Amino acid sequence: MEEIQQIIASLELFNEKASILLGSSFINALLSPDSGVKLSGRTENDNSFLLRTEVTGPSKESIDAFVLTFRFFIQDNEPISFRNIAKIYENAYINGEFLERFNSARVATNKLLDSPNMFNITFHDSKPTNRDVMETFIYGGLAHANPEKNQLYNEWMGFPPTRGLFQTCFNSVLGHVLRAIRFISILNREVIQKLTSTKVND
Repeated sequence: MEEIQQIIASLELFNEKASILLGSSFINALLSPDSGVKLSGRTENDNSFLLRTEVTGPSKESIDAFVLTFRFFIQDNEPISFRNIAKIYENAYINGEFLERFNSARVATNKLLDSPNMFNITFHDSKPTNRDVMETFIYGGLAHANPEKNQLYNEWMGFPPTRGLFQTCFNSVLGHVLRAIRFISILNREVIQKLTSTKVND
């Protein structure tokens, strides 16, 4: 019974954090019709070409606040990371149907993250995956936790043609992962209801 209660507590924490993300100003701005990136350019008098990128959508403040909670879902030292929640769904107390549905969301999310970035940008002869973009922004740009990722982030942001494209890609990746988080939070409610019923019957 104690193990069931621990499972319920973890799933409730997942849903609590998911609710914060789903109600954030970041997601509202991301879903705005004006959200995205605009490219423009012009030829200068010396025949050089000036390229500008303009990103519209979530503000830096809203991104910072979003990522502060988002990291709970991707860092394995957190009890509600995707990997740790997967271990919960493998528990014998949880019906196999729930595990299959959870795994479908997890597999789809990993497939997205491991695919080439949405703009197919090649940088330094390498095409970063969506996961690369996400982790470079989070651990190299927002948290500065990884020196190599921080250097790469600064190179991306210091090169005008890629700055807006990578930022827009990052915003989009967060939105796609949030869809999986929302799906799992709905699934969690079903599991909690089932486990609560099991506790009552026992």
